Amino acid sequence: MAKGGHFRLFDLPDEIWVKIAKYAVDLTPKRPQEQLGYCWPELIRQPAVTRACHSLRVELLPYFYGNHIKLFLYGGDEEDVNVLSGSLCVWLSAIGTANLKMMRCIRLFIEERYVEEAISQIRIITACPPVVGEQMTELDEDEKSFLWAGEKVYPLRFV
Repeated sequence: MAKGGHFRLFDLPDEIWVKIAKYAVDLTPKRPQEQLGYCWPELIRQPAVTRACHSLRVELLPYFYGNHIKLFLYGGDEEDVNVLSGSLCVWLSAIGTANLKMMRCIRLFIEERYVEEAISQIRIITACPPVVGEQMTELDEDEKSFLWAGEKVYPLRFV
């Protein structure tokens, strides 16, 4: 330990400081899932530890987006087919392609007839085409609570 009782995280072996830093991300307060829909991307804040230095940011942001973000996108009718409007467009662009690729849980809740148009909008805005899988038949409790009559759920993955 250095003089004065200070501790230098990066003096530890890489695997140890990474484990400590990931634990700090895991302890970051979570927002209720219902606030993480397409209207509230500004509520998805990167953990404070990722803003401490470049090394922590590079190591932790992929972990954060891959393990802590569930993003549900909605498009229910012709007027709402533009699922990527306003602040969500800005947010998706701002987090960057690398972080989009790390996100494991992106779901599109939409009527089947609007899927292609919504997907084309996602491709245009992110410049990172998603892959649309088959319609999901098994949903977890979070996903079931967001499903409206007539909608189907499509998993998305940025590649």
